[in-house]
Amino acid sequence: MVGLAVSAFTTSYMFRMDALAAMRHLRARFGFRRFTVFVSSPHVWLSEISPVQRREMPKIIKGEGLEIAAICYPPGDYNLASYAAEVRRLAQADIRGYIDLAGEWGVEVMMVVPGRVSPLMMPPTELAIAHFVEGARVLAPAARDAGVKLLYENVPVTPFPRAADLVAAVEAAGERGVGILYDITNGTYVGDDPCADLDLVWPHLGMIDASDTRRDKYQHAAVGTGVVRFDRVAEKLKARKYPGVTAIEMIVADDPDRAFAQSLDRMAALGWEDPRQGP
Repeated sequence: MVGLAVSAFTTSYMFRMDALAAMRHLRARFGFRRFTVFVSSPHVWLSEISPVQRREMPKIIKGEGLEIAAICYPPGDYNLASYAAEVRRLAQADIRGYIDLAGEWGVEVMMVVPGRVSPLMMPPTELAIAHFVEGARVLAPAARDAGVKLLYENVPVTPFPRAADLVAAVEAAGERGVGILYDITNGTYVGDDPCADLDLVWPHLGMIDASDTRRDKYQHAAVGTGVVRFDRVAEKLKARKYPGVTAIEMIVADDPDRAFAQSLDRMAALGWEDPRQGP
């Protein structure tokens, strides 16, 4: 019986190979066909993609039976939550470039981390939501024009570290085609119950990210090495008849192949599909 659908992040390979090479590696080693590619130089970076590469990528991935399910825009050099309007505009413009790329490459989802803040200088809630709404009202129309769904992720370093915070921001924006990517690892790390969070975000849920973490150390480690209750999450997703994908999003510097093997073993035992078994 086919289980809950999975895909693979290319993040752990971003300094080892480019995105296409990482997808080919994960397909050959584990049978993955669906991927989330991570925005970072030299992995996927707009100014480093030649016109030929940009034009040919959709043909290559389709011809090889691969699918880029999502592009992930992390909290890196550009900051959607900056207190400075010109910095937020730079971030919005940069993300729009990747939204256009996603549309050209037939990618269904553009994942965005909603900026970053210092825990010592958290903005007032009203200001954080105002900046979020400002960005969403720029990015959502661009995503709709490109035929891409815009999903924001709950991340500890953002103004919206908890699911409830992010739901409030998304609902304040009120933009069609904007939803939530729920990261069960991040939810666990900030002390929330992922199963309760899933109920909360369900009306906006577009995708799930999964890895493992300790409570005393923020990680995106192999499944089964931390405190995330994957057994309870699996039961919740089955009970809810979750139709979407769980993206395995590990950030592992040493031997990511071993981490993927361990994660697939653990997740398959709990009801997720095992791409190593074939279609």
